[in-house]
Amino acid sequence: MKRMKREDEEGAMGVGALIVFIAMVLVAAVAASVLIDTANQLQQQAQRTGDEAIQEVSSSFKVQDVYGVNESDGTIDEINIKVSLAAGAQGQDLNQTVIQVQSDDGEVNLQGASEDPEATGTHYGWETIITQDGEEDSPYVESGDLYKIIIDLTAIEDIDPLETQDRLDINIIPKHGTPTYEQVTAPSTITTKIVDL
Repeated sequence: MKRMKREDEEGAMGVGALIVFIAMVLVAAVAASVLIDTANQLQQQAQRTGDEAIQEVSSSFKVQDVYGVNESDGTIDEINIKVSLAAGAQGQDLNQTVIQVQSDDGEVNLQGASEDPEATGTHYGWETIITQDGEEDSPYVESGDLYKIIIDLTAIEDIDPLETQDRLDINIIPKHGTPTYEQVTAPSTITTKIVDL
């Protein structure tokens, strides 16, 4: 004998299915909202990390020229390094830049001379050659500027002046960015006041 469904039973099944459907839609909406929020946070963090990585890689000094000064005793007593910023680099403060000088005699870390930009035993000196903003005494190097860094080897306790064929390793380490390495070797004869290295 076939059982006949009543109209009120069919209505109850329809309401139950509707409740289940609405619950599934709500759960899917909450899950989608969480996923979108997480993806947005990850995208922002990835962009910040990428910007910082680009800044670290591109921010460095570029060495344009290196020469020594011979004070007539046959040794190089002073090293002069002309530097500018690498392409795309952000500005650098010489007061926050360390120069590491290493030879067979020893190693020293020199800081920028802030008050009086003269080279001493613990500080390197600097001079403005070309500046875009017109501030001749500013230690802040910007794009298009050219500065001369002066290292007085006679004033440094652990480093001797360079004699013929002596080698010196110089690392320019900015506060932010990649270090710039330069190796200089004294020539076999030192006869002129200015010696290209």
